Amino acid sequence: MLRTSIASSRLLLSVPIRQRVGAQWLRPRYYAEIKNPDSKAADSDPAVRTPASPSSASTVHPESVPKPAPSHHTHTSPGSSVKAPEHKTSGVPPPPPTPPPAPARKSGRLRRFLLYLILTTGVAYAGGVWFSLKSDNFHDFFTEYVPYGEEAILYLEERDFSRRFPNATRQVNRRETAPRDEGKQVSIPSNSGLSWKVSEEQSAGSDVSQNGRHMSAVEAAKPQAAVVEKAKEDTKKKAEEDKPAPKTEQLVERTKTQPQVTLEEPMAPAVPAVTTIELLKVEGNEDPVVQDLVKIFNDMITVIGADESAPKFSTSVSKAKEELAKAGARIAALRDEYHNAALEEIRNAQTTFDTSAQELIRRIDEVRSEEAAQFREEFESEREKLAQSYQDKIKTEVQGVQEVSEQRLRNELVEQAIELNRKFLSDVRSLVENEREGRLSKLSDLSSNVAELEQLTASWTDVIDKNLKTQQLQVAIDSVRTVLENSDIPRPFIRELAAVKELASSDPVVNAAISSINPVSYQRGIPTSAQIVDRFRRVASEVRKASLLPENAGITSHAASYMMSKVKFKKQGSAVGDDVDSILTRTENLLEEGNFDDAAREMNGLQGWARMLSKDWLGDVRRVLEVKQALEIIETEARLQCLEVE
Repeated sequence: MLRTSIASSRLLLSVPIRQRVGAQWLRPRYYAEIKNPDSKAADSDPAVRTPASPSSASTVHPESVPKPAPSHHTHTSPGSSVKAPEHKTSGVPPPPPTPPPAPARKSGRLRRFLLYLILTTGVAYAGGVWFSLKSDNFHDFFTEYVPYGEEAILYLEERDFSRRFPNATRQVNRRETAPRDEGKQVSIPSNSGLSWKVSEEQSAGSDVSQNGRHMSAVEAAKPQAAVVEKAKEDTKKKAEEDKPAPKTEQLVERTKTQPQVTLEEPMAPAVPAVTTIELLKVEGNEDPVVQDLVKIFNDMITVIGADESAPKFSTSVSKAKEELAKAGARIAALRDEYHNAALEEIRNAQTTFDTSAQELIRRIDEVRSEEAAQFREEFESEREKLAQSYQDKIKTEVQGVQEVSEQRLRNELVEQAIELNRKFLSDVRSLVENEREGRLSKLSDLSSNVAELEQLTASWTDVIDKNLKTQQLQVAIDSVRTVLENSDIPRPFIRELAAVKELASSDPVVNAAISSINPVSYQRGIPTSAQIVDRFRRVASEVRKASLLPENAGITSHAASYMMSKVKFKKQGSAVGDDVDSILTRTENLLEEGNFDDAAREMNGLQGWARMLSKDWLGDVRRVLEVKQALEIIETEARLQCLEVE
């Protein structure tokens, strides 16, 4: 038992704290008390007794509780869900298995290292490019040892040049090139220009690479010709690498002036012994042009030395060495002379600039002192002006304040006098009214009240008269409307309309509405709404019969139209269109809704025989609409008069 607890504690110490805390939260919770009916028997039996545990008073931390082994199975009582550990009566229980190690957490050091390395390399590369543009020594080092350094610097220099001179390439492209008169084409032999031969042997003829008799004139000269061709190829390659400035015209003239050499002339025998020619060395002259010439000359000496006929040209080569050394010395002397002259000019210019700068500084100091004195004088004058203006302003303000204060005092005295007078008058009035407490003191109030009552009575009399007249007018209008709506046949309403006109004789609106009614309407009467609808249905049947007739129709057309009207279906609902059936359907719907105005407008759109047949009905509808509109206007005017009275 002691070994088991020690092993469990060792296992807990080997597990990280973070992993133990996570396992504590993830694993299921168990209760410490296990209420088992056989607990007493288990306690009494020493063989089945559980391992020693700390007392209940001691505090048990979650970290110290060992994890349950996954391989062991526990027994629980029927009424409890708590798992109990399985104990063996003999032997030491095996230690629980070691839990799997926690997964290694990615630190990301390599990623950070690569990121910092890339950033540092980029910054260093950019700084090197920038410093190469500033320092020539670092430029040489950077372009020689750093990859792609020269390309980056050239790119930046080209960008800087295009930024500073944006129109340079444009001006070059715009420059017109005049056509050149080249004249006859001149073929330059392949052996023209620099060669390993001296000037006397350059008149050998045309290109030696072509097949001819001179290639096989002497059988022993074949190795020599191969050496000559190889030396010429090397010379051409070096000339292309060094890019010397060709002088084509001089070479052409020299080629023309050289005498032609025939192939029948005997060739000189080969030199039996080959002697080496020393290379040219020019010391103390670091001019790049001289060094290039020395390099070209040494290449020529190397080519000549590779040939067997080197001794023939040793004299010419030594003479050329001397001339080249003299030319180098002259170039160095000229360079030193120009250098000294440039230094002298720089010293003179520096002296001139120093003198000019001192003179300019002296003039600037004089101008500055003069301007300072002038500014000081102007400042003093402006300061005096400002002081004087402020003094005047202060005096004016003080005088104004004094005048305002004096006027305020006067106003206060006047107000006090007025207040005293008002108080005296109020006291006198109060005393007088106190003495007039009898009946005579209220006569004025009674007279004013009587006058107001008289005015109110007169105004109400006028209101009552207007209201009575308005009611009579409304009754007359109702009588006219009753005659029009309750009669089965058209009845004249002259008396009712005359009563309306008599009651509203002074109203121009009512008179205008009555005069707008057709005399035939109130002399003979107008049909009712039901009569208008009934007559429309009869007219509509006749219009449908005549809807298919042309303008100059005969008996046959009438018969055909009558038969077609019997066969033709009648439209229902809200018909759409400009044909006769659609118009009649819409008119009937409007009449059923009581909208006579829109119905008359629909029927007014008929043409031909349909319009002629519905002409009488349209006249009746117009007379009905005129009477209704006139009555509506008169009734509205009566209501307005009632509102005015109120």
